[in-house]
Amino acid sequence: MISAREAALSLYGAYRLARFDPSGLQFFEHSVGAFWRSFFAAVIVAPIFVIFLSIRYSTGEIEASLPTFLTYEAAGYVIAWLAFPVVMEGLSRTLDIVDKLVRKSVLGVRFY
Repeated sequence: MISAREAALSLYGAYRLARFDPSGLQFFEHSVGAFWRSFFAAVIVAPIFVIFLSIRYSTGEIEASLPTFLTYEAAGYVIAWLAFPVVMEGLSRTLDIVDKLVRKSVLGVRFY
C-alpha cells in the first residue's frame, strides 16, 4: 500500500511534470517497489470511476442490464490500466527510446 506522504509527493511531481517542469521527477521514488505501488492509483481512482458510471447508467441511454454494463466497463478499466505500459514499451522500441521509458537501474531489466 502506498503511504500518504508518497502519494502526496507523487501527485505534486505529476503536477510539476504536467506543467512541463522536468524537476517534477525528483518527487518520485525510483525503486521497483515504487513502480508497482504506482498502480495503486487505479484503486484510488476506481470509486470516482464507479460514480461516473452510475451517473451515465442513470441517464437511461444504456440499454444493457446493470450487471452487464458494469462487467464490460470494469473489464475495460482493467485493460486500460494494463495496456498503457505494454503499448508504451512497444512504442519505445519502435522509436528507439527504451532507455527513457524505464530507468534501467530501477528495474534492472533490459527491454531489448
